[in-house]
Amino acid sequence: LLHVSPQVLQSVGKEMALAIMSCVAADTWPPPCILVPHDSYTQPFANATSYPGMLDAESRRVTSKEYAAFADKVKGIVMQFCAVSSPPLALEILRLTASATTDTSGRIRAKLFVEIAEETLRNYFSRTTAERPLHQAACALKFDVTCVEDISKECCRSGSALTLLVSLEQRKAELRDLDADKWTHYATKLMALVLKFSPHERGEFYLFPLWFFVLDTIGDSRYVTRVAHQFDVQFLRYLQGQYETTFFGGKKKPDIVLASRAVEIFFYRIMRDRRSTPSEQADKLLQKQVHDLAELRHKPEFAAYESFFQEADNITSPLYDVAHFKVMVLRTLAPTAELLLQRLIEGVDADAFVF
Repeated sequence: LLHVSPQVLQSVGKEMALAIMSCVAADTWPPPCILVPHDSYTQPFANATSYPGMLDAESRRVTSKEYAAFADKVKGIVMQFCAVSSPPLALEILRLTASATTDTSGRIRAKLFVEIAEETLRNYFSRTTAERPLHQAACALKFDVTCVEDISKECCRSGSALTLLVSLEQRKAELRDLDADKWTHYATKLMALVLKFSPHERGEFYLFPLWFFVLDTIGDSRYVTRVAHQFDVQFLRYLQGQYETTFFGGKKKPDIVLASRAVEIFFYRIMRDRRSTPSEQADKLLQKQVHDLAELRHKPEFAAYESFFQEADNITSPLYDVAHFKVMVLRTLAPTAELLLQRLIEGVDADAFVF
């Protein structure tokens, strides 16, 4: 498959991927065309009257244990295919994921959906050179709104940040026609999922684009602080919790501590700039946050992050917008993942969505 022409893949790739993944989703391999048995010849395996994973006629359950191993192998092939496909083919896989992971009852299997989507998105964002790849991925990975809760829970449980981020961007785009109060109400429900997300131990940097999603939403002109007050308090408590603990019970990770403090400062800056009249109290609170961050510069565990501290001095500058802030955080705190993560911060055009 990897060596055939793009033209051939375009014509058969969708059907092939859909057929293979559907077999895993349905917990059975489709029965083959069965010929009438005849004593004079031996039926080939393709026409066998029994096969691994055959359903019992009464219980409609798999009758042999071989199917479990068989399904795992098929799933492994699918995952490898998702991990090495070209960016255009990855988008095709994303478009098929919802259909391919729908079981016989008509409901999406959230765990399988998220596994396939996450592997495909990681590959896509690592290899694509397209403009605004997050927008393209969000347009491709569509699923029924009734499955949002199950898929979001699975993303948070399994640490699947890319699938969660794409899903959040989709859902936020759907809010575009609401008035400001309703838009804010539903937007806070989306952002609340970020607070429930648990990253992998070696993938905590995936928190950064999720935090940026929150900053973008809070900075939107439709965001009504009166409606969002409860979430704003929860988000600040969440960020402050990063100072004291990590997700895995070890000592504080310097990059997460610095990133959470920087996001907190930018949050306060957004709130200060939103005020129609200057506030001395808001200015003092923001200055205190900047001072507390600067004090970390002298602690030995943060010695390797001098480049971050040099740029962090500019966070409160009017010329330092959210785009500069995102790039700074990625470049100074997640340099090994900067190329991948930077493709997640280019935004999504809500008006281009067709639902």
